[in-house]
Amino acid sequence: MGYNERRGSRYGSLGERRRETETESPAAVLDKLSSLDKFKRVGKDSYKACCPAHNDRNPSLTITDVGDKILVHCFSGCTQDEVISALKEQGLWAKGSSRWVQTFSKDNLDYMMHWCLCYHGAFRRGERLADMNPDTLDKYVNALRDFSPWRYKIVEEDAYRV
Repeated sequence: MGYNERRGSRYGSLGERRRETETESPAAVLDKLSSLDKFKRVGKDSYKACCPAHNDRNPSLTITDVGDKILVHCFSGCTQDEVISALKEQGLWAKGSSRWVQTFSKDNLDYMMHWCLCYHGAFRRGERLADMNPDTLDKYVNALRDFSPWRYKIVEEDAYRV
């Protein structure tokens, strides 16, 4: 696969982090969540309810409105994925509202860019470096394309340099 073809959503172990994003307004999500058992306001932007992911008799689910998104956390040990799946099954969370989002530090992006440049240089000289792997090259190039357009441009220009 070339640089312009998108591969999977995994870019290796550098800087992976999960973040939830909403497709509905936070107010609309909160309105839906208010139908949960024992839903009640406990602070300015905080709520509690019974967790839909397990048989909850005492409210263990916290719901926090942080402005542009709604965060949910079960203090009984349910994972966020389990809670959101249960909410989706009950029609209380939009089906397409969560996705994996990769984030990388500046150092991670610099490392990937320099790794790609070294790979290209060795390839042009006909050398084989110990960690030269075309799959890693594709992962890094795709990550740079998605998260650092100017680094991607440098790597892309270097790839076609004679």
